[in-house]
Amino acid sequence: MHSLLSSCSGKTLPTAPRKQGLACKPRTASSMKRASVVAFAQPSAGTVARLDMQERMEFLKEDLTHLFDDQGVDESQYDDVVTFLDPITKYNNVQGYMFNIRMLKSVFSPVFELHDIKQTGEYDITTRWTMTMKFMPAKALGLSRWWNPVITFTGTSTYGFNPNNGRINRHIDTWDSIQNQKFFSFEAFGDFWKQMLQTYTTPALETPQYTLLRRTSRFQVRRYEPFLVAETHLDNLPSMSTTATSSSSSSGSDPQENGTYQSSSSSSSNTINPASAGMR
Repeated sequence: MHSLLSSCSGKTLPTAPRKQGLACKPRTASSMKRASVVAFAQPSAGTVARLDMQERMEFLKEDLTHLFDDQGVDESQYDDVVTFLDPITKYNNVQGYMFNIRMLKSVFSPVFELHDIKQTGEYDITTRWTMTMKFMPAKALGLSRWWNPVITFTGTSTYGFNPNNGRINRHIDTWDSIQNQKFFSFEAFGDFWKQMLQTYTTPALETPQYTLLRRTSRFQVRRYEPFLVAETHLDNLPSMSTTATSSSSSSGSDPQENGTYQSSSSSSSNTINPASAGMR
């Protein structure tokens, strides 16, 4: 109660008996930023509180849905010193990290898809993702008819968490399309510009919808939505009884006198003849 009174008034107050009906004035949405509660497992006597990594994983899974939207990621959940590293980019503070996100939003039209998330270390969480980016200036300059590059990367991100406060202090990316992941990777730089300088465009044809799960230098792994390739209706398909009668009469023998033929006729009565069904 003492700490509650102090936070309401902003002054240190003497300890007083608990009174009914006393409450702090709630803060409005405009006076506070969106924040996530950092959970720590309750320690037993003589032990140190441990970071609840399951809670951190749930937070990260939700926060990444806002990576490139107007809400954005929760900056309060990042340490002031954040090591961000991918094959062509490097930052050592949260300001640079957030600048990189804003830059991608202003130059490209990025779409981030999260495929998997799991704990991979005591304080590490790894995600698998696909990021697709359309180069927006091409359309603004009226060049999209001839040059409308779409840059796509798939890979993993490993997030490290500070065990003392639960905040992210490390973010390391790898790309599936290259072998040399170390900064600065000329292989990664070449992969980026190869996609940027492509001058061909994909025809606007109706194609099955799919999600790109992995893009390497040699192949792609895609997950397609269910789709119909072709179908036909067999209006004049003969009945099973008609097929059996026709087979019996054309043989010129009595099924009761020939046990072998009886078996053959029985088998054919359960089989559709492609020729009689008008199929080639």
